[in-house]
Amino acid sequence: MDSTELFKQSRIVSDDILEKEKAGLIPPEECFYQRIKILYEGYGLEADRETIEEFERIYRWKQTRIQPFETMMEILDFCRDKNITRAILTNGREK
Repeated sequence: MDSTELFKQSRIVSDDILEKEKAGLIPPEECFYQRIKILYEGYGLEADRETIEEFERIYRWKQTRIQPFETMMEILDFCRDKNITRAILTNGREK
């Protein structure tokens, strides 16, 4: 399985699920499960709810530990000091 193709497909599935969530067709707490389930099915794989929920738990825990590299912090500080506009894109949800 090509990881680049898997990533591309995951973005397509995620976008579809997000639109369904926005339309009220899928509750927010069901989105992660649906994304993984549909992605796996597209490759002829199966995963039960318990496995997917454990994966989500670990995934979300690891996301809380992500930090930028020191070099990135230096670049952001430089831009701030030079009054250079910057933007940071994340996959985080609005609170």
